[in-house]
Amino acid sequence: MKLIISALRHPITVLVAVLGIAFFSYISIRNSKIDIFPTLGLPTVYVAQPYGGLSPEQMEGFVTSYYEYHFLYITGVKYVDSKSIQGAALIKIEFNEGTDMAQAMAEVVGYVNRSRAFMPPGTVPPFITRFDAGSVPVGQLVFSSETKSLGEISDLALFKVRPMFSTLPGVSAPPPFGGNNKTVIINVDPDKIRNYQLSPGQVMQSLATSNTISPAGNVRIGDSTYLTPQNSVIENLQDLENTPLQKGSGTSVYIKDIATVSIGSDVTTSYALVNGKRSVYIPVTKRADASTWDVVKLVKASLPDMQAAIPEDIKVSYEFDQSGYVISALKSLLFEGGLGAILTGLMVLLFLGDRRGALIVVMTIPLALLCSATVLYLFGQTINIMTLGGLALSVGILVDEATVTIENIHRHLEMGKDKRQAIADACKEIATPKLLILLSILAVFVPPLFMNGVPRAMFMPLSLAVGFAMIASFFLSQTFVPVLSNWMMKGHLPQSSSNNRFERLKISYTGTITRISKKTGLITLLFSLVSTGFVIIFFLSIGTELFPAVDTGQTQVTANVAITLLKGKDLVIQMPNPKMLAIWQRNLEDVAGRKLVDVFPELEFQRFPKLLTDAFETGNRVAMDQIPAVIVDTNGKSHQIYVDFSYDPIFDSIGNVEYIMATVIDVTKQVESFTELEQNKAELQAITEELATSNEELSATNEELATTNEELQEAQESLLIKNEELAETEENLNLALASGNLGIYSIYPSTGKFDISKKAREFYGLPLETDVLWTDVIKTVVPEYLSVIEKARADALAKHIPFDVQYPIIQGSTGIKKWVRVVGKSIPKTKLKEARFLGVIIDITEEVEHRLVIEESEDRFRNMAEATDIYISVGDLSRKATYFNNAWVKLTGRTMQELVELGYIDLVHPEDRNIYMDVYNKSFDKQSTFTGEFRLMGLDGEYRWLLAKGTPRFNNDGIFMGYISSSVDITELKKDELRKNDFIGMVSHELKTPLTAISGFVQVLQSRARKSEDTYALNALNRAYNQIRKMTSMINGFLNVSRLESGKLLIEKNVFRLDELLVELIEESDIVQFSHEIILSVDEPIEVNADRDKIGSVVSNLLSNAVKYSPSGTRVDVKCKILNNKAFVSVSDNGIGIDKIDLEKLFDRYYRVGKHHTVSGFGIGLYLSAEIIERHNGKIGVDSEVDKGSTFYFEIPLIEH
Repeated sequence: MKLIISALRHPITVLVAVLGIAFFSYISIRNSKIDIFPTLGLPTVYVAQPYGGLSPEQMEGFVTSYYEYHFLYITGVKYVDSKSIQGAALIKIEFNEGTDMAQAMAEVVGYVNRSRAFMPPGTVPPFITRFDAGSVPVGQLVFSSETKSLGEISDLALFKVRPMFSTLPGVSAPPPFGGNNKTVIINVDPDKIRNYQLSPGQVMQSLATSNTISPAGNVRIGDSTYLTPQNSVIENLQDLENTPLQKGSGTSVYIKDIATVSIGSDVTTSYALVNGKRSVYIPVTKRADASTWDVVKLVKASLPDMQAAIPEDIKVSYEFDQSGYVISALKSLLFEGGLGAILTGLMVLLFLGDRRGALIVVMTIPLALLCSATVLYLFGQTINIMTLGGLALSVGILVDEATVTIENIHRHLEMGKDKRQAIADACKEIATPKLLILLSILAVFVPPLFMNGVPRAMFMPLSLAVGFAMIASFFLSQTFVPVLSNWMMKGHLPQSSSNNRFERLKISYTGTITRISKKTGLITLLFSLVSTGFVIIFFLSIGTELFPAVDTGQTQVTANVAITLLKGKDLVIQMPNPKMLAIWQRNLEDVAGRKLVDVFPELEFQRFPKLLTDAFETGNRVAMDQIPAVIVDTNGKSHQIYVDFSYDPIFDSIGNVEYIMATVIDVTKQVESFTELEQNKAELQAITEELATSNEELSATNEELATTNEELQEAQESLLIKNEELAETEENLNLALASGNLGIYSIYPSTGKFDISKKAREFYGLPLETDVLWTDVIKTVVPEYLSVIEKARADALAKHIPFDVQYPIIQGSTGIKKWVRVVGKSIPKTKLKEARFLGVIIDITEEVEHRLVIEESEDRFRNMAEATDIYISVGDLSRKATYFNNAWVKLTGRTMQELVELGYIDLVHPEDRNIYMDVYNKSFDKQSTFTGEFRLMGLDGEYRWLLAKGTPRFNNDGIFMGYISSSVDITELKKDELRKNDFIGMVSHELKTPLTAISGFVQVLQSRARKSEDTYALNALNRAYNQIRKMTSMINGFLNVSRLESGKLLIEKNVFRLDELLVELIEESDIVQFSHEIILSVDEPIEVNADRDKIGSVVSNLLSNAVKYSPSGTRVDVKCKILNNKAFVSVSDNGIGIDKIDLEKLFDRYYRVGKHHTVSGFGIGLYLSAEIIERHNGKIGVDSEVDKGSTFYFEIPLIEH
């Protein structure tokens, strides 16, 4: 209140204060640094250590490890991170918040020097720099020319323009990028240095020693002192060519003798394209403490000087200007502030009808923003994205302060009060509420005060901007607004038409609020639900980014690979770099702006257009390595290359793919080199093995020659011993032949004499003592085989190959037919003996007879298979059939060859194909018998049902060889079964109607019997009702079987509590039976998504069986729990149990255990239960022991949350 009265008493003071704010804000804004981001001040230091030639492992072991060890002793270190690559190591040292970074840098330098003492000789000093996020590129100085080469441009940029950056405060610039450095190239001829017996290392050492500076001092002669340099610096190419490599008594050798020297460019390692043209640029980087706007202005102002320092045919320009972000934000703030002020003024003018009041409100908003800017400057803040964002955010709040004050002054003036009194009362009345509102808003922006690191540096400027603007607005509304109101507003305000409209709106709004306030609970609930719903929807749909996406209309790509942009679904080529043009073998004007398939029609039949289309449509990245591609050059000649490529989608502002960035690396040389290397490696390996073998043979030969003389001397002595051993060996051989089923022979073709052993004479039935001729043996041979023997003998003589033939003979002495195998070889003539045949004779009669029996058996099987109507096939280990009988040919209309090649699986009905193949493959893996039913399309185009059964085949060694399968046509059986199911379904439906009526009458009679307390009648009716329930259950079972087999059994799933269903079923069971105690055990509530009625029928059937098959008075246990992430239910009884032989068929249709009980039934309950559980993707089973009881159980999946 005192502040308001004081302002009204001293209006000139308030006016001067406002003018002071405007003046100081101008000074503050002029001197404030304009930047993209606030100063982050990250406590991080980087140490970059180069050492050329070392591998990453060596850098880690000899360099990085020493730095890491010593840096841990620096004060305030939070952690040390390092990365070692070939020839360089980068160590990142992060300090704790609040660390004195000047002291930290000094300690880092000290420990760097200490660490270098342990490193290899020649370690140069590292680069040590403090990292700050504010040290970022703010643009690029681009150099381009139509006449100069890139190397010349790069040299001029490096030595003429880059030094000029040192005169610009806050600016730093790395070396130029995109050019080729001037280089002296020495091409050494390998053959020449080999001829001079020199090595590349000697060449490098000679160059180093011949290019040195060696100051020797001064020489004083008389009154003069002369310098005595011994410099041998190479000044030109001629000096370099005359550098000596080898001097002495022989011929001197110079560089020019073994190499050529020339001026050229270094290997190209970088490309820079600006607006599609090859260029050179210098990245312009601001220092952490500099202003982006100031740096950009300085660089742009220096452009004329830089242009003057280089030739006129080189153009220099400033591109990728980053100051545009800040300028755009500043313009947006001015627009938002002006728009807010204008709209607020219009609102006041509309509702209050007071032009002067509207002007007062409009004047207040910029004053509050200017005041906030002044205080931000005093607090050391810069004009950046965060402070401008905070000021823009506060505009929407600032309008409330002045607007509320003006509106309340109007209300008091309409009461007829004096103007000064009305202003004082109005401001006094709302001072406290406005103060509370101010404090509430400021509380929202307090958390950044308690943040650390980057979050504090980012959000503190925003909080300060909003807070200072709000505080300024509050004080202006309590001082400046009352003073202007006292000067500008009229003393008494009659109600105008506009004011009347405002009053009517206010009255209507007040009435609405009064009516709504009577239903506070409902309104609160609806508001909470609606607002929560909107929050959830917006939260799920909104993206997450540190900063929003900004489209500056610029594209910057830095790449050391072939790269281009493909626009739209038509894949229009844009901005291909030189490497891509080199791969394409095209000029820029040949491809720019044209469709990819128009430039390269040959790609239409390759994989690349489809992959590009997939990447465009799906938005997914595609990348492949070492892919062959065919490119046709402008002369029409095709070339195959190998490439590594990736297709990266580039999205527009609404998330649609706008471009595909294609990146390609030509790896043709690498692939060809690798292929050639593998070939050379194989050849080298073969040569190495041959050399090793030759060396071994040569060594062995030398050893043999050295020992030959000794062996020759011993030969005479050992010859006698060998003769004795030979005689003994011959005797042993004769014993072996006599004891075995073998005979030996020798034939002398010149005489026809046939020397044959006793055993062989027995084979042929020849005399044991007399001489035998070849003609005597020929007489025993079955005539049909004489030509076979003669051909084998002639081939053996002519081709010098072994003689091996089988033929039947008729023994001369007994007339019995036998089979013999004669094996032999021709022996050439020697000094002692004539040329002859030597060999053995083997009796193979038994073997041949066995083979004939097997062949006869196979013929009988084939004849039986071809004669039967059963479809028989034989398969091998490849899972394919190798034989089909004639029945398959008649059924399918395919020939035997077609069946062997194609099989019949493609003729199986699509619904049965996967099921049958699954049964077959599982049985094949287990090598067990399988049975399956399936429909197969016959020659007439109709499907027929076949029942297939396969039996595994094993050879004599027990090794699995495949299957023999037989299939029977069961089409008529299937039709009979369908008719039977239809009949069962029809009869069951007809039986349900009267049975339902009988059940209703019985229930009515039960009710009457209870009322009349007729115990006898009630018991009789209860028994009758139980029989009706049993009959109903059986009829429902038949109906379900009929529906199941006709495919009409529907599973209608819904979410329910399985444990609650069990409680209901057990209670119903207790009502109709009193002979057993049913105990339910539930571990926890279990929810499932299943057909409640069908699962209920399964549980009812298991409970009914447990009661029926266990003695009265026993206990039935029901358990429900979660097992292996599934709902598990078991029903256990103490009944008669089930034999193991019955367990496998227990869930088959109409199967009933044939002994141990006399309980009636049709064997459909467990069959239906199994089918229901299977259709719920569950599992049903039983554990049982005779005379001890059974446990039936099933499991179904839990509901997925």
